[in-house]
Amino acid sequence: MRRLFLPAFVVACALLGAAAHAAQVDGLQPPAWLQQAGKKQPLTPGMALSEADTVETGKHGKALIRLADGSFLRLGENARLELGRLQEEITPGGTIRGLLRIRQGAFRYTAGPISPNLHRELELQIATTTVGIRSTDVWARSRDGAATVCLIEGKLSVRHPARAEFVMDQPRSCFVAPAKDEPKPVGPVDPDQLKSWTAETELDLGQGVLLPGGGWIVELNSDTSEATARATEKRLLERGVPVERTTVQLRDRTFYRLRVSGFDTREDARAFAARLKGQPGTPKPSVTCNIPGSSCQ
Repeated sequence: MRRLFLPAFVVACALLGAAAHAAQVDGLQPPAWLQQAGKKQPLTPGMALSEADTVETGKHGKALIRLADGSFLRLGENARLELGRLQEEITPGGTIRGLLRIRQGAFRYTAGPISPNLHRELELQIATTTVGIRSTDVWARSRDGAATVCLIEGKLSVRHPARAEFVMDQPRSCFVAPAKDEPKPVGPVDPDQLKSWTAETELDLGQGVLLPGGGWIVELNSDTSEATARATEKRLLERGVPVERTTVQLRDRTFYRLRVSGFDTREDARAFAARLKGQPGTPKPSVTCNIPGSSCQ
């Protein structure tokens, strides 16, 4: 996978300098949506996110989000994440703060390195469990009111209404809080089980991954009827497909074209096209690459 990284403290300064945006979509697999100010739209690679936004993924959908401090959030399929206080403000004491609510689905947070002059205080709410993070790697899941929190490495504090606050500092340990019963004691997790869980939140390379600057395109339709093109576009947008509509003039005729752009590799574009092929209301897709200097050259 092609990706450009900047030093974490450079990213933090750049994003925190823009008060409205403190995160961005660094990769995704449709379907995935952004709910912002009462409106719902498909997630797109490179999209800026603000506090109070909600990110959702559908079946087979996943998302990779980069926070202002260089940390990464990974969402598995059928997940819902609310970005509360994501506009991570730097306090006079040099602390970056944030609040994330995992309403449903699997989630992984991986802390990135930050400037020695800054400190991180991030809270994750998973059902009725609250996790305090400084610098750590943690996988969690919220399912029908139950919470599972697994520490991969680092240290975190845990609060639950039925338990006094405690610290988790043993790698590959899990805390499970059922929706109605008492929480279970923290215990080790089988390495194979943890590997399986974390795979749920990783982008599936070659299976339809979209990245900022990805150069492969799936062409969906070319029609002389603008009304037909708009109707197809509307259906795809509702299904979480980040489709774009463009116009092309050929002689005296105008063609309205639909496409999804930003696939990282030919394999990703082909896999996405294969999933759309034959679906009701979806035109026959084809794979192209026509962005000079992109990853497909």
